Amino acid sequence: MTASKRIWTATIIFAMCCPILQAQVIYVDETKLVNNAYDIVEGTVINIDIRWDDDHSLINTYVTMKIDSAYKNIIKENEIVIKVIGGQLDGFITAAPHMPQYELNENVLVFLQKDDITYRTYGLSQGKFKRITHDGIMYLERIVDIDNLLILDNTVDSNGIINRYEYPLLKNTIQSNLVNIK
Repeated sequence: MTASKRIWTATIIFAMCCPILQAQVIYVDETKLVNNAYDIVEGTVINIDIRWDDDHSLINTYVTMKIDSAYKNIIKENEIVIKVIGGQLDGFITAAPHMPQYELNENVLVFLQKDDITYRTYGLSQGKFKRITHDGIMYLERIVDIDNLLILDNTVDSNGIINRYEYPLLKNTIQSNLVNIK
């Protein structure tokens, strides 16, 4: 067997024996979302701008959101910009696991962290809820890859993680947690 065949054989065996590494994100429950978010806002996505960073090495998506409500009342602006790592531009794609995806005209409730002049979604995809209606009932729903959540709290089972809430229930959970942190 030639040296190059031995290297390829060893590479294939190594690849088959080693698990594929996937990015994990720490699970953040609703109480931590409320307590640790800079603010919690509800509104509508009115613009999505995808552009390169300053050194042209990373694509970012900038989501402009018209604010209807701010639950911690820290944000006073009518519109904010949420920065999300990743996007598709000029034939290139930058993707990062667990990043929330926003759509134009989407109604959302978002838990935010503040950067310099922009915001980002606290808890990554766990902190963004889309407002939907199903059978006449309004829900807030989030898309979370449960299989890749790192659950540090041994009292939480991934089967118990809620990704769809009746609209008033999540708002009540937010309000009751806000009372507890004041």
